[in-house]
Amino acid sequence: MSTAKSAFFGLVALAMAVAAALQFFIVFEVDDKCPDSDIHTAPTVAGAALTTSFFANAVWLMARRKNAETTQRAAILVWTLVVVIGIAAAGATLGQIQNYDKLCKMVESDIHFNTVQYVSIALLALSVAAPHALKKDKKTLMPTLAADGAGLPLVSGGVTNKSPLVFI
Repeated sequence: MSTAKSAFFGLVALAMAVAAALQFFIVFEVDDKCPDSDIHTAPTVAGAALTTSFFANAVWLMARRKNAETTQRAAILVWTLVVVIGIAAAGATLGQIQNYDKLCKMVESDIHFNTVQYVSIALLALSVAAPHALKKDKKTLMPTLAADGAGLPLVSGGVTNKSPLVFI
């Protein structure tokens, strides 16, 4: 992998990590300001799901190196599931933030929760979408064709036999 690609995926991982950290920041801030209420579930689920996505991604990378196709598919399934859960919980958190003053007699806070949540959601969306915009290497798109020759034209002595088309 090139240095530029490594740096790009490092930034993507950093964006996902910051998005998860912001969810946990909201959890700790709400617990600190409003300890008697149970309004920290959505950001906790979002942060936990986004953190879990790192482990699923690591399993996928290891399975990809070992060409373990079933494990790759399972890891992608788990990664997709936990990221979708994280996105939904981040949206639920944004909805809850609008009612923090009604749900809890929260003391005035220096943190603007809406801004924190919008930044978190933007980083999350960017970290999920950006890697899928990269052009894939052609050699990794169909590795089985080169490995076993399936689907390649039949060649005899290096020359392809051509016959005229007959329409009868």
